[in-house]
Amino acid sequence: MAEPRPGAAAADEREVEAKFTVTDPEAVQELAALDVLSDALWLHHDRLVEISDTYYDTPDYGLLRSGVVLRVRQTQDGRLVTLKGLKRFGLGVIHDRLEIEAPIPTGAPRLDPTAWPAGIRQRVVQSAGERPDLAPVAMLEQSRYFRQVFRGARPHSEAHAAGAGSAPGAGEAPLAELTIERVTVFDPDRTGVRRGEPELAARFAELEVELLPGGGIGDLREVAELLARRGDLEPSGQSKFERALRMCASHPPGHGVGVQGVQPGMTMQEAGRLVWRQQLTEILINEAGARRGEDIEYVHDMRVATRRARAAFELFGSGYRKSAVKGFEKALKRTGRSLGPVRDLDVALLKLQRRRAEAAVEELDEMDALAREWQLARSAAYEELGAWLDSPEYRRFIARFSDFCSTPGQGVREPKVRKRSAPTPTQVRHVMPVEVLRRYSAARTYETLFEDLEHVAYETMHALRIDCKRLRYSLEPLRHLLGTDAEALIEQLKGLQDHLGDMNDAVAARERLQVMLSDEAADPAAGAAVERQLEHQEQTIRDLRATFPEVWDAFVSPGTRQRLMLALARL
Repeated sequence: MAEPRPGAAAADEREVEAKFTVTDPEAVQELAALDVLSDALWLHHDRLVEISDTYYDTPDYGLLRSGVVLRVRQTQDGRLVTLKGLKRFGLGVIHDRLEIEAPIPTGAPRLDPTAWPAGIRQRVVQSAGERPDLAPVAMLEQSRYFRQVFRGARPHSEAHAAGAGSAPGAGEAPLAELTIERVTVFDPDRTGVRRGEPELAARFAELEVELLPGGGIGDLREVAELLARRGDLEPSGQSKFERALRMCASHPPGHGVGVQGVQPGMTMQEAGRLVWRQQLTEILINEAGARRGEDIEYVHDMRVATRRARAAFELFGSGYRKSAVKGFEKALKRTGRSLGPVRDLDVALLKLQRRRAEAAVEELDEMDALAREWQLARSAAYEELGAWLDSPEYRRFIARFSDFCSTPGQGVREPKVRKRSAPTPTQVRHVMPVEVLRRYSAARTYETLFEDLEHVAYETMHALRIDCKRLRYSLEPLRHLLGTDAEALIEQLKGLQDHLGDMNDAVAARERLQVMLSDEAADPAAGAAVERQLEHQEQTIRDLRATFPEVWDAFVSPGTRQRLMLALARL
């Protein structure tokens, strides 16, 4: 939004904008020089502003986990404190979210909540306590080209002819403010004693269009649609803070600017630390949405991040002292257990809703009764999830795990010395090919059981699903290193996992329905729907069994094995 000047009142509590990623860094100057969007929309070149943003949170990320972000901005005109909401009300490419912004009085401490407006102070205190222990979690340096968007005939002037842009007429109000931003991301040292100066992690460019009082949603949508046609812009669904936090989490300390992800020469211990930091970041970003329970994808994404973090212990856990990682895996497992019932019921309700759209009229009341039963169970599962996420034990886990993931060398166990002074394999390029092949071998071993698929137990199919996940989770941290062969293999694994996952969901739903049939306290009106749904799940299981050989044979084929070996050869 346009920068308030010191002494101004707090800004409005909504921010409505369209966001785009600039996919070609060379296009920034071209975008900054835009004069016209269409015959009806033109731009006034306003100004170039240099901005420094520092985002703060508590050691246990209390603000982020509650769905808000605290930012202190430094410009040539002074300092601003801003509270932004993570929750967005999506309108396609357009997003609407909470934003409260106000100047910090000259001479006031940078992080003194008493100098902030009530709307910011109250939310910070609610999430982080009366005297919050705040430290930087991300730092951004920005060069922002501000452009005002007007509707109507573009005026001509000597200034415009000289390339300075058109000048709006007296009384004309801009519809929106367009900014082209070059962003540099720094990973801060939260404690000030471990790594010294903030580390330059990444650079990127964005374009934002924010609605101003002179325009309406239709105007903003029109501007966004025009910009979306450009080949150098892609719609973005994440804030700069979320993007920067993910970039910091994926940047290996000590590596060059823009380096992201595990690198071949890293030790397994530091590779594991990086993978855990990435997954912890996903857990934190999705927690507020999972708490609200309005969009089932937050629960899904948080649960997947928890599983990936747990799977990383199998790959990397042996490289650390037990005392250093004690409790991390246990807390991740408990988090996954709390998310599991919620996710299972979300899936069951979604599938029931889809079936309802195709059901006969006489079945609707019965299906609605079944949905009410599952909604009650879902509410109870959400209460249990919330109790765990609000617990002191969970907050301590987040603070400890975050510190561990951000501190190179912490908890590393010295490798055993091999005989005859032979070097011990510790680097990713030496260890991971063997680990990946071991996991592929474990999954492929099931082919000895599938010669008589009809009599294979569901528990065996579920065990195969878990082994496929282990293989996929060992490949995904390396996908940026392994090329197109690995991408094809990961997609193939996804297909196999989806097939097995659908079967697991159907078996779980069948068991849940069988319990409901035997529950005398259940709503009698739901009985007929339970029986129909039970029959549907039985047929689903039979269909998935019948089509399983096709996806399985592709997975164990010579072509798949060749792709795997070619991918690993790139390490």
